[in-house]
Amino acid sequence: MLADFRGRGFGQAITRKLLSRAHEAGVGAVYLLTEKTAPFFEGAGFRTVPRTDAPAVILATRQAASLCPASAVLMVRNLPA
Repeated sequence: MLADFRGRGFGQAITRKLLSRAHEAGVGAVYLLTEKTAPFFEGAGFRTVPRTDAPAVILATRQAASLCPASAVLMVRNLPA
């Protein structure tokens, strides 16, 4: 089962790779919405921000506009220039 793979570092490795690719592509900040995994992403350098602080382009996504409930936490991680 999926639980058998928890704690082995797969999520951390995937997150590091995706953040690296975003950095290489010149992305300045990465946003995400989550209901249950905020502690995991805090460990990856993300911080919680109010939805009102997100750029309009983020708020216009399907996830922010309708798919994720209002209870979902918005998180951001700024990437180095």
